[in-house]
Order: sequence, then structure tokens, then C-alpha cells
Amino acid sequence: MLKLKSIITPSPEFELLREKLFTNRILAVKGITGSFQSFVLNYIYELFENTLLVVVPDTEQAEKLTDDLQSLSLKERVHYFPQAETLPYDQGTFTPAIHSTRLNTLISILEKPACIIVTTPVGLIQRIYPPAEIQKHLTYLKLGDAIDREFLIEWLIESGYERLPALEEIGQFSVRGGIIDIFSFEADSPYRIELLDDQIESIREFDILSQLSTRQVEKVRISGKSSESFPQATLFEFLGKGSLVYWDDWERTRKLIREWLDRAQQIQLEDKESEIVINSSYVTEPELKKKSQLFRQVFQLHLQTSEGEVIDFKTQGAQPFQGNIKLFIKYLNKHFDRKQKKPDPIYVVFDTPTRRERLEEIILAEMGWLPPLRFIQGDIHSGFSWPNRPLQVLTEHEIFDRVKARRNRRKLKVSGSIIRQLNSLKPGDYVVHIDYGIGKYIGTERIRIAGAEKETIKIEYDNRDILYVNLDKLNHVQKYISDEGFHPQLTRLGSPDWERTKEKTKKAVENIARDLVNLYATRMSSSGTSFSSDSLWQKELEASFIYVDTPDQSRATREVKEDMERNKPMDRLLCGDVGFGKTEVAIRAAFKSITDGKQAAFLVPTTILAQQHFHTLRDRLKNFPVNIEVISRFRSRAEQLKVLQRLETGDVDIIVGTHRILSQDVKFKDLGLLIVDEEQQFGVKHKEQLRKLKINVDTLTLSATPIPRTLQMALMGARDLSNIDTPPQNRLPIITEICTWNRELIYRAITYEINRGGQVFFVHNRVQTIEGVAEMLKQIVPKARIGIAHGQMRERNLENVMNDFYNKKYDVLLATMIIENGLDIPNCNTIIINRADQFGLAQLYQLRGRVGRSDRQAYAYLIVPPHDRLSETSIKRLYAIEEFTDLGSGLKIALRDLEIRGAGNMLGHQQSGYINAVGYDLYQKILQESVHQIQEETLPPELIQKRAPQVDAAVEVDTDMYIPDDYIDSGNEKVLIYHRLLNLESMLSIDNLAKELRDRFGPLPEQVVKLIEMVKIK
Repeated sequence: MLKLKSIITPSPEFELLREKLFTNRILAVKGITGSFQSFVLNYIYELFENTLLVVVPDTEQAEKLTDDLQSLSLKERVHYFPQAETLPYDQGTFTPAIHSTRLNTLISILEKPACIIVTTPVGLIQRIYPPAEIQKHLTYLKLGDAIDREFLIEWLIESGYERLPALEEIGQFSVRGGIIDIFSFEADSPYRIELLDDQIESIREFDILSQLSTRQVEKVRISGKSSESFPQATLFEFLGKGSLVYWDDWERTRKLIREWLDRAQQIQLEDKESEIVINSSYVTEPELKKKSQLFRQVFQLHLQTSEGEVIDFKTQGAQPFQGNIKLFIKYLNKHFDRKQKKPDPIYVVFDTPTRRERLEEIILAEMGWLPPLRFIQGDIHSGFSWPNRPLQVLTEHEIFDRVKARRNRRKLKVSGSIIRQLNSLKPGDYVVHIDYGIGKYIGTERIRIAGAEKETIKIEYDNRDILYVNLDKLNHVQKYISDEGFHPQLTRLGSPDWERTKEKTKKAVENIARDLVNLYATRMSSSGTSFSSDSLWQKELEASFIYVDTPDQSRATREVKEDMERNKPMDRLLCGDVGFGKTEVAIRAAFKSITDGKQAAFLVPTTILAQQHFHTLRDRLKNFPVNIEVISRFRSRAEQLKVLQRLETGDVDIIVGTHRILSQDVKFKDLGLLIVDEEQQFGVKHKEQLRKLKINVDTLTLSATPIPRTLQMALMGARDLSNIDTPPQNRLPIITEICTWNRELIYRAITYEINRGGQVFFVHNRVQTIEGVAEMLKQIVPKARIGIAHGQMRERNLENVMNDFYNKKYDVLLATMIIENGLDIPNCNTIIINRADQFGLAQLYQLRGRVGRSDRQAYAYLIVPPHDRLSETSIKRLYAIEEFTDLGSGLKIALRDLEIRGAGNMLGHQQSGYINAVGYDLYQKILQESVHQIQEETLPPELIQKRAPQVDAAVEVDTDMYIPDDYIDSGNEKVLIYHRLLNLESMLSIDNLAKELRDRFGPLPEQVVKLIEMVKIK
């Protein structure tokens, strides 16, 4: 971006700005548009080399401006200070990312004062702890320093840190011998401090999900919580002498400050019991004026002129093309008319060389030549034009209508260790030993065998018989998973019952195995459409996607297109969280189909979702000659018949619809691709019709939480699997809270969302009482505009309510499960689910996914009866949904659902009795063995799936081999490590696990070294 800076700043306007800044303490500027503002601010900052405080009207603008400034200045010199996500006087929910960013900014200002701070009006007027208080709770650890381990632990506890076996979020620490893990309150990543005696031998950052170190560092900063009761300072106290304050859009900023303070005063007056006075939490307007006058100020104006001189830069917004490449090409042809001697320069700012190459390829194909655009690799959010120079700056936002990813978001992972312990055992859990049957896990126990001490797994069977399982047989033990709420009978050791049970199960799964093999063979031997490679239109469509593809999204797109270009029918399952980009992958596949002259069908489970996809497709493909139609109960019979006639003649390229698409009167001229969204929502009858339709048609199935049968087919190879688990760059985890019915909480949750300009979903799944709940909500939040939606409403009424909510005519949508699938309303970022205990885990996950689809912090409140009225299964579900707040947990939720509900129906066969008899893991193992055996008996060699030979060797060594308690003190963690170690299949994997143990727990004890050697021999 240095090149663009050197072009822009040598101008009369910037020279005048320089002159006036040195002679005036107050200055007004105007005519500053888009990212041009970052060039002005960077110029001011470099001119004075002092702290520059920038106040921007709203959070979105503030974050974008921070990004732009970081691309122009040293990144470590630009800081964003976000406002706390609370109502006036409300403590709110603790949000680690926001707290960490705020504290990090304040400490960074203290350490390196000459910097740029970007904040919002609310961020400015919220009182904070003074500099001296923050400095008092800082400590620094440096490589080679001598340190008292016990003193550090004591300091962490006194500084507000929570001690845990493994870290999950900021403000926690753990101790394992000479290793201390700390996630400092202001840090991006946790630190691993390794001590040798009383000296710091190593400091490493580590990933909270994998628990593995990522890089070595020389020095770290650890901050504690303030001991003061109430914050007393403001951001102004952090500014040094000679600092500047820049007020962006001054008229709007002043209005927002007054509105917030008025609202705070109103809340204080309404709260009769409150003893808080307004100026104890917020800076009043007179105080704000007095404090700001201590510094040089620049006011950026829009609506009015100042009494004094105003510097007018007269920049304008860049012309937007909104993804319409034809319009962009027309503009270039006109601008670079070859009859003109010297057209004004156009600078195009691009992120990566790949993006530039793609744009040049499109321009060359459309124009037949490359006009003299001036490409600059850089990173700004929006372009601008400056007629005075003259010059124009365009970004991908103007050309492709692309939303630029934010760079200043702090990626703090939450609850990572819970996911790692998904399959860990707890004493009392049922387990299955492949040779001895179902028992109850008691724990680990060290026993002496042939004079050597070894660790064993202790399992209790019928008649309180005990089995000790040696470590080299640990892979024979699995956690018992069955149908929801089923408690198995413990096996009697020494009886033939267990072998008989396994034999019965083997015979029962044979038919299922044959179905799976036949399905796989039919698929691999069938001929399908071999679609062409990507056309220019395909490249234009993908380039016009308004978001940046995540790596997983790019990979999934590539896999789908490769499948379509083969001459075998595609049958791919695409898993991904709600809002992670599955629909975009499907749209690209549909477009690939229709550019080859084929039709595409989008099958969805609900009418509302059909309308949603119809609008999305129409908006996404608006710049291409594509005919899209929808068929559902929102359309009259006459309208439906007209659509079906056009579909049969080929006049409709893409049809979106519910199960109506599967009706006998629906005929396609040439169907090339079938997309099925949330297949688990369709009934058995619809799935049979679907199976017939799929025979020679490429099929793409989308799901956030696939049902066990669908997942099983993918895992068995009967269909291919792609998974999108990388969240979009600006997405934040949804803060989830389980609570009982509480009028105050409901009032605060709804009021907070409305006050920040958002909307609320309130889910109540009983139509009979939904009107009564609406009346109750009106009493709790009188100012809220409430709409009601449920499946028993007339089609037109339901459509009108949904459209009105989408257009922000309602603040709260009170609805049944009808909103479960596909509804995409980015402005809705709070959901309250009444009687959440009555929903399934996947349903709760889907419902929660209706919020948090923008870059704003979202909240989910699960209302349940008191704990003593909840079933054990309900508690498991609720704990699971609360645990999996991480983005990208959909597949994990499906696997946990499998754990809670059991495997259920596979390929339409009732198998729950056999699954209950042997447990899901062993059932799956038996099924896999049957599949491989039948494949070898019936399929030609080229269709047989290759697998490594299975060897079950035993190694008997008379030496101590175990993990000592003082090395890993958590029993669950030890079992997890044992299980992983004994299931590894390569020397490299074993060496990698040994490195992980060294990294996480310190030098390997002799017993662990021998254990690893034994596994290598085995």
C-alpha cells in the first residue's frame, strides 16, 4: 500500500492539512469517503508521531477502519478498543474475545504510547480501570528467569485465574509438574511455561484445541483482574501529552453519545433500588467535552459546515458494480476508449496474485484485450474516486460486491478440551470388551504381573466379577453406546452367552452389509453425466461470491466439481455448520449443471426453506440468464401447474421445492443434478421416491447434523463425504446459557437485542398455547413488536409474517420448530428456546444456528424446568449443546447424538435390538467385517476397497510400563492417551504422540519410554 500512499499524500489538500494542524487546536475536515479516511488518519499520525484516538460511530465501521489503518501502518501500532456488549448498567455475559481485545489495547497503549486507537462512542464513554491499576496487575516472564513455582501459582489464583486440568478459555491455568499452562486475560493464545528446577527453560504458545505448542517465544506478559470495585478512568487518561482526538462523522457520533446517556439515565430512574449514579459508570457529556479539550481535535463533518475553515478533500465513493461483470466491462470500455489520449488512472487493489489473475482472465475473455489498469496488492475495505487528482481506486467490494473479511478479530477458541475428551471414559460408564462382553468401567489400577508393575483397566461384570485388561489389549475395549435411555445387562464371565450374542448379530447384519455392497457396486458401475470443465461464466459466478471462501469451502467445491466431471453418478454428503457456506457450494454445482444444458433440482424439507433458497438463488444468479422457479404450498395450484409445464419443456433451469418435487406429475426435460437439503427431515415414503430419482442423476446432500444412517453410509464408502468445519472469518461462537423461566432475564435479553438494532427468535413448540405466550411476552417487553409463525397458519398469512420479520417490521418472531431449517436473517442474533429439554440435540443445534450468522456476537438462551424435573437424557443433551459452542461443531454434535440416541435405523432395517446387545462400536465393527467379506466374495477386484491387514499381536515384557500419576494425574486423560497410543498404526504416528506428550507434560519418564517402545514392537 506504500505505492498508493505515495500517490495520494503529495497533494495541496494534504499540505493544507499539515499547515492547519500545526496552527490550530481544533480543525474540521469533510469530503472524506470510503477507505480514503485511513490515508488521512495515517498522514496525521505520521505527522505528529503521537497517540491518535479515533472515535467512529459504529462497531462495523470501527473494525473496517482498524483493518485499513493496519494495512497502512505498522500493525502493532494500531489497536481496536471495542465497546462492551451490554445495556447501560448491565454486567452482561462475559465475552472472552471482547474482554481480551479491550485489555490488550489498554496494556499496549501503556507499553508503546505513540499509537492509533480506534473505538466507538459507547466504547469511549464507558468507564475503565485507570492505568496504574492495570499496571499493578501485570507480570512478565522471560526465558532464563529464575522463578518460584509456588509463588507464581499463588499469584495466578489471587489475580483471578481458575485452575483446571486443561485450559478451555482465557483466565485459566493448569499445572503438570514443571509445566504451567496460562491463558492470560489479554492474550490471543495460551502460553506453556516449562521450568527446570526454578528456571524458565522454555516458553511456547500452544493451540487450545490440540493442546500442542505452535511456536517458541522469548517473553510473555501475564495480566490479572483488577482488585478495584468500580472502574473510574476513561480512555483519555491513557493519552499522553500532545495526543490527538479525531471524531469521525461528528454529527452522528454526538447524537449516539446523547442517546446512550439518555437511555442510561432512564434505566437508572426506572430501577428504584439502584444506588448507582450515572457518572460512576459513564462519562457525562460535560465531562467528555472537558477531557477532550485537553488535546488537539479534528472533526470530520458530513451534514454541516464549521464556523471556521473546513478542509474539503472532495473525494467520492467508487462506482459499485454489485457483481455485474457485464456492467464493469461496459464501464472499462467507455473509460479506456482508445480514442482518448490519456484516460484517468484506475487503481485496482487486490488481496492475492490469484485474485488478480482471475480478474485479468475474466476481463481478457470479455474485452479481448487488457486495458491499462494499475494493480496494487493491498488490503483496504472500500474504494474511492478523487476527481481533483484525478484518480480512482477500486477494490473487490466494488467489482464483485464482495464482503471483505475482517483481520482484527481475535480468534479465541472456547471449550476445546471438551471436544478432545468426547470419547473419554468416566467411572460407572458401560464398556464392551470384544471377547468378554458388556461390563462397567471402574477405573485404572496398577498391578504386578510377573514381577513388573503395569497399568490395567478395571471392569466389573455380572456377580461383581472383576476383569483387569492389560494395556496391549486396550483396543479391545470400547465405550458402550446404545439406544437412548437403554441400560444393558452385564455379561456373566465364563458363560457362552456373549459368543452366542455376537453370532446372532453377525447373521442379522448380513442383509444390511449386502445392501451396502450392492449400493456401492451399483454406484461404481453406473454411467452418469460427465460435465464439462469450468466455463468462463462459472469463474465469473465464483469470483462474484461476496465472501472470501474458507479453505474447507474451496476444497468441498473442488471435490463436488471433480465428481460431476466424472462419468459416474455423484452421491456426495456435504456436512457443515449452519451458515458455513454449504448453500454456496450447492449453487455452484447447480450452475455447473445448467451451463452444460442440464436442469437442477433443489429439494428442501419446509416451505419456508424453499422460499429462502429461491430468493438466495435468484439473488445469486441475477446477472446470468437463468430461469429459477419454486414449487410449494405458497403457490396456488394454477401457478404450480404452469411451473411444471415449463419444467417439462426445459424452460425452467433450477426448480426449488419441498417433497412436491417427488410427485408423479413432476417431469424434467433433462435433470442433471439433485440437491437435497437436510435429508433427515424427509419421511420413509419420500426417501423411497428419492432413491428412484437418484439412480442416474448426480446427487449432493447437504446437512449440518447428519443422522447416524446417513453418516454411517458415508463412513462405509456407500457415498462420499465432504466436511466444512472452518467458520467464516468474521463469525463468533454463540454464547449459550441454560436457565429456568425468568421474566427479568427474558426482558434483558430481548431489550438488549432491540436496543442494538437487532431482532429475536422466541421458540415455543406448542401451537395450542402460543397465543398465551405472545400475551406474556407483551407484558414482559411492552415495546417489542411481536409476530407469530407456525405450521397451522394459512400459507399466505405465514408468508406475510415471515416477509415482515425479514423486513424488520417485527422485533420478535414467536415461532414453533418451523424456523428450524435454513432461515437466514443476519439481523437476528438472539434466540430464546422455551422448554429446550423437549428438543433433540440436533434440533437444538439447528435452532441455535438461526442466530450468529453475521459478525455480531449472538446469544442463545435455553429455558428448561428446574434441574430435578429433567430426565438424565435431557441433561446430557443440554450439557452437550452448551459444551459445543465452538464454530464447526455440527459433525461432532451428530456423533454425540449417536452416543446419546444410539445408531437407530440403518438402511431402513430395525437393528436397535442388536445394537443394544453388543453396543454401537462393536456392531459397526461386525458390519464392516461383513461388508469387506461380501465385497471379496461378490465384487470384481477393481471395485474392492483396499484395506490394510489387521494384526492383533501381544507383546509380553517383564518391565514397568505405564504412565505415572505424577506425570499425568487425570485418570480420564490417561485412558485417552493409552487408547490413542495402542490404536496407532505407523511408527511416525507413535513418534508424533511421543512428541505431543513431551510438549504437553514434560520429559518422558522411563516407564512411558518403555511403554512407547512396546507399542513400536507390537
